[in-house]
Amino acid sequence: MHGSMVGWKGKIMPDKTCAERIMSEYESRIAEIEGYFDFLSNGIPLDNEEPEYYEEWLNEHGLCFDYVVCNKETGEGGYYRWQLSWGGPSDEFRFYIGWDVKVKRIEYRFMDWFDGASVILEGKDKDTLLNVWEEFRGWMNETDIMDEILEHEENND
Repeated sequence: MHGSMVGWKGKIMPDKTCAERIMSEYESRIAEIEGYFDFLSNGIPLDNEEPEYYEEWLNEHGLCFDYVVCNKETGEGGYYRWQLSWGGPSDEFRFYIGWDVKVKRIEYRFMDWFDGASVILEGKDKDTLLNVWEEFRGWMNETDIMDEILEHEENND
């Protein structure tokens, strides 16, 4: 890749690898998500956003929340994906769960045209994304989607 590129927030980005760029992208995403939960707990919007911005933020933020089945060729286990952007660059959070439906690991992935990097969440950031997981899990329980996914995984082992 040569020259400069435009990042997901419209910033001009010099040629850097995903590994060189991931922390600034990750920190920006975490700040957005924390802003949402801060608003829910104390009603104070982040960066002077209007309160309406947060009312449906989680439901409308990102492109999708879906399940990616395990890849038998690579051995990578299935995971739930909260895809925030797609194309070049793209980013997402991946929730790896056990059969007890508890989150075992959360990763942030940043990818851009044949390059990618990831961060495994720990501490406060992991706790923040566990809150996101619980929000989505509530939705999945309401729609019986989780039972269907677990049944699919059992039948394809």
